[in-house]
Amino acid sequence: MEMRIWVASLAGVIVWLISMLVFYMIIKAAVRNGVIEAHEVINQSKRISE
Repeated sequence: MEMRIWVASLAGVIVWLISMLVFYMIIKAAVRNGVIEAHEVINQSKRISE
């Protein structure tokens, strides 16, 4: 019985870690895209001011 509880808790931790990793990857991609967009906006505004 104790073994089952241990396996269940371990599986829960693994699922949680995977979900955190996926969440981190999504945030990282969003931040990278956001940074690229910000640079493009800055470059466009510089062109307009010139």
